[in-house]
Amino acid sequence: MKVIVMAVRDKRTEFFLTPTMFVRAKGEGIRWFMDVMANPEHAFHKHPGDFDLYVLAEFDDNAGTYRDWE
Repeated sequence: MKVIVMAVRDKRTEFFLTPTMFVRAKGEGIRWFMDVMANPEHAFHKHPGDFDLYVLAEFDDNAGTYRDWE
């Protein structure tokens, strides 16, 4: 199965958080990000302008390979 690898970038530190999000569609990742941004207890909510969501690659778990996202 092929899944999309997504990660959050912290604009203040200029680093990406460790990519731990593997989703079936970009919309699934966007929904997760929006839910987290809406959670008042989460740092993303407290500093919404500091974080962006990126699509990094596609992972094929049958072949064990990554392909850059186009």
